[in-house]
Amino acid sequence: MTVPNTPHRMQGVVPQAVEILGTVANDLAPGTWNFIQENLCDLDPGQQRGLARAYVATIKRCRNERLEGVYKGSLEAEANTKLREYRAHYQIHDLCLTGSDRDLKDFSLERAAECRSIIYREEDEGRLLRRVAAVLERYGLEWPSPFSKVDERRDLMPLLNRFKCNRWWMRQIRRLQALEVERVKRLRGDVGAGRQLYCSDWNVKRLARAIVRNAQTLAGVEAINDDGEVFTLDELQQVGVANPEIRRSELMVRMRGFEEVAAKYGHKGEFWTFTTPSRFHRMTKVKNSKTPKVFKNPNWDGSCPGAGQDWLTNKWASIRSKFDREGIRCYGFRIAEPHHDGTPHWHLLLFFHPDEAAQARKIARHYLWKTDSPGEPGAWRHRFNSKAIDPEKGTAAGYLAKYVSKNINGTGLGDLESDEDGTTSLAESANRVRSWASAWGIRQFQQIGGPSVTVWRELRRLGPEDDQVDEEECGALWEAVTAADQGDWCSFVIAMGGPSIPRSARPLKPAYWIQSRPIGAEGVGGVPIGTDTYRYEPTQEPVQTDSVPKVYQGSESVHVAEVPAFVPGRAYTEYGDLSKGKVFGLWVLDKPVLTRLQTWIIQLAKTSGSDWGLNQRREGAALDLC
Repeated sequence: MTVPNTPHRMQGVVPQAVEILGTVANDLAPGTWNFIQENLCDLDPGQQRGLARAYVATIKRCRNERLEGVYKGSLEAEANTKLREYRAHYQIHDLCLTGSDRDLKDFSLERAAECRSIIYREEDEGRLLRRVAAVLERYGLEWPSPFSKVDERRDLMPLLNRFKCNRWWMRQIRRLQALEVERVKRLRGDVGAGRQLYCSDWNVKRLARAIVRNAQTLAGVEAINDDGEVFTLDELQQVGVANPEIRRSELMVRMRGFEEVAAKYGHKGEFWTFTTPSRFHRMTKVKNSKTPKVFKNPNWDGSCPGAGQDWLTNKWASIRSKFDREGIRCYGFRIAEPHHDGTPHWHLLLFFHPDEAAQARKIARHYLWKTDSPGEPGAWRHRFNSKAIDPEKGTAAGYLAKYVSKNINGTGLGDLESDEDGTTSLAESANRVRSWASAWGIRQFQQIGGPSVTVWRELRRLGPEDDQVDEEECGALWEAVTAADQGDWCSFVIAMGGPSIPRSARPLKPAYWIQSRPIGAEGVGGVPIGTDTYRYEPTQEPVQTDSVPKVYQGSESVHVAEVPAFVPGRAYTEYGDLSKGKVFGLWVLDKPVLTRLQTWIIQLAKTSGSDWGLNQRREGAALDLC
């Protein structure tokens, strides 16, 4: 059954969208249907239905405003303009962001081929850069920052290698797709309490598909160590911090440890909340409503959650700088999470000397309130909120337990089953928060002050009984290893010199190696060093990253002026950037301690009906220390 005044068939448009549009069919001219069909036909069904609802809502609003004498234009004019505006986010030149994954892969191959053609044919460097930059600007992509410093001999090859790589293009397009879909959803007011909480349903499904896709990939790849033990990468992932439950448990251990440190030193705990100005918020919640209700915020200036996160980051940087000038030291954790409409806010658990807490609060309020639209209604109350932690009412870690769980996997909170809106389970809420952070590229957790968690994780690979751990020779190492082995973050912080000293002054530091092929019979000077990794031999002398001779990239190989017989670690990334090296262990008072004694071979898993055997190497696989 067709709706009156609608075409019997709108090719490419799902029936549900046609039915939604049919509710305002009598307000539309016959030619308008062709315009709507052209803008909806190649979108996925969910986006078609969403844009159809937005189109109808605009028509109805204009109709009511016309009755009130406020609006005198055509009912279709504003609706068509908005539809064209929404559509512009999905169609960038010849890139359709609503296409299938296969379409995006084909597009990435085409752009990589286009850039290769420019790079190989253009001899003038200035003209080459302008032409490549034009390709990026065509699709609204930013020029990538070099992974390492660019000098006159390395030129811009690492950047150009990215442009030639279809995988690099695919990553950029997927990220752009997530951002643009989210921008349209926010623009329409679809994200909010009672609607699509924290982020769009589309991005929640996108992340779910990515998790399944990555799990399948990891399950199909094996890692074999020197002892002949074989694990899939998926199995190894489940025993590390990539496992949400392990990640949540580690965060709680560290938070609880900082609380115990504060008790030992007599420091005072503070729970702070930072919120952005009204202009960053797309939707406003109706107060005292039994069910979640929201309306569009008239003060919103089009800012996205990424801009809100940048605002909070810059304000916190100003606050920390003022703390340093005033000699105020703090340590703790920062958690970024979304309001119901996706606008970020921060929760901070910080510990101060009792004499410095009041001044710290005054400084934070000044930068969050006084330095940006202080006259905004409610700014003094909402921008900065502080609460002194009373041990008799609850632990400091308990203050953040809900926020940690809500941002990871929604578990570990006993009888608490739903989020603050009362309609979303904690597990579903956690999925939506992770999708929000993934779409906008927002870091959820950050430790403030204290020793390196990398050192903590490396120490947990050892144990007090390890031959490298000698209590008499290095008491700091023994104490730190013992604390890490027992999961005692408080004792670990004390063994590392306390919560507030600079990391450069701590007795234990992460150690990184640069690894490449061993030098051949040709000698040391000017010998080509490949960028592939090589099996680590414990008998070789470790080399600190900052002592490795400077390396340059020639046209076909990498040369060094003078190197030791073996340089551990990987010299270059796949794009030709100088590598930061691989963690091999720790530097303990300038003495190396190995924590990663196994060499792992990465290869495709052996499956039935497959020609892949255990000795068949996956293309591009590397040998890494783990």
